[in-house]
Amino acid sequence: MVATTRGISISAADRAELTEKFASMPPHPEVPDALRKLRDAGFRLFTLTDNTAEISGRQLKRAGLLDVFERRFSVDDEVRRHKPAPEAYAAVARAMQTQPSNICLEGGPADAPTLLLLHGFPTSSHMFRNLIPLLADRFHIVAPDLPGFGQSDMPSRDAFPYTFAKLAEVIGRFTEVVNLKRFAIYIFDYGAPVGLRIALKHPERITAIHLAKRQRL
Repeated sequence: MVATTRGISISAADRAELTEKFASMPPHPEVPDALRKLRDAGFRLFTLTDNTAEISGRQLKRAGLLDVFERRFSVDDEVRRHKPAPEAYAAVARAMQTQPSNICLEGGPADAPTLLLLHGFPTSSHMFRNLIPLLADRFHIVAPDLPGFGQSDMPSRDAFPYTFAKLAEVIGRFTEVVNLKRFAIYIFDYGAPVGLRIALKHPERITAIHLAKRQRL
């Protein structure tokens, strides 16, 4: 698909070579143990890939990780959309019988320094789709949707006070649920008063504060 959009011709031999190279890519050395620790801690694990199910299956089999995942999703099955389209994540949430609000974007090694990305108004964690791949080789990235934004729940104003204090309370509790013990925060716009409230309440957990200039990411 990428080759077609760029006007590049790919032969059958090229396709076979690329398929084999993708299927034989090894995981990062820390990944197998980290995944098993998450599974043993009670996390439900599944994959969502833009590769075909056949290629991703071969990757996981060679890595000895087929048994770690509850289910595997790919662009050639019921998902039918490439990441980062919201429809891809919504399809997985439906299949797993969970709510999109229970899912957040995460990337990078679990034992790397953690960076919490807090988006601004009127966006969501989807705004970080280009930034996460640039940082994921050095950081453990976590990017939730603030309550009322993106794929998170949107309760009525009568049931949920949409104040920065309440948003900070929810995101602070989120960091505890996903076991972020110490982390840096990347903040701007709406994310700034949320992140700074978390830092003021738990300064011992904050390793750094990056106040970003608002810009397109």
